[in-house]
Amino acid sequence: MARCAAMVGAVLLCLQSGLAESVVDLSVKPSERPKYLAEAAKMKSLQLSEEEFQWVHVLAEGWASPLEGFMTEEQYLQSSHFEHIVVNGEFVPMPVPIVKSCTLADKEAIDKLEKKEIALTGPDGKIVAILSEAEVYQHMKEERSGRTFGITHGEHPYIKMINDSGDWLVGGKLKVLIDSSTTMAWISSG
Repeated sequence: MARCAAMVGAVLLCLQSGLAESVVDLSVKPSERPKYLAEAAKMKSLQLSEEEFQWVHVLAEGWASPLEGFMTEEQYLQSSHFEHIVVNGEFVPMPVPIVKSCTLADKEAIDKLEKKEIALTGPDGKIVAILSEAEVYQHMKEERSGRTFGITHGEHPYIKMINDSGDWLVGGKLKVLIDSSTTMAWISSG
């Protein structure tokens, strides 16, 4: 709960500190969605876990501003080690890593892509977003658990979820192709 309060605090601090222009809206305009959905249908795709799908909602509406998508390795390390990310020379509180995991096979496929764009699908298999400028890096699971929760015990439900996820993380910028009412309806039904 304290971490969620810190995330909300980060957005409020961003608003109060003059970084209000940095509050991002990653949702694609409804009139442009068909074009992006057609493009995404031709891309390598990765399925989002339930938690990652919820992060897409948080990111899309700017609640994790100034992030523009899942964390890159640099952002992840800043968040994990300092509970902040550095944006334009300013420290912005970001104590919780917002990451997307993938497998070794996914990493190898992404590494071969000329244009580093990936379609992200929701738990129901439908395309929800495009991740561009994809960057794959090692998922240091024990370090992530220890730095986020202060423990690494494998029976903790969230740590178990981390340990069961892919051995790699993929970060990059998001273009969200569904509206927040769609994500909220799915989250509420789950």
